[in-house]
Amino acid sequence: MEPPFETVIFTQADEAKNLLMMRQLKEEVENQQIRIVDIRRYRDQLIVTIRRLSS
Repeated sequence: MEPPFETVIFTQADEAKNLLMMRQLKEEVENQQIRIVDIRRYRDQLIVTIRRLSS
């Protein structure tokens, strides 16, 4: 069983990866697979905490 909360970290160095991850997160939110719980900025990082919803 997967943990209910996950953390995704975006950095400025990984712009191409960031675009793909943002697109994936957006699709999962739209399909009600995840919920974004928290978004924080720490130095040059954007830290997104998500919760996987049960199907």
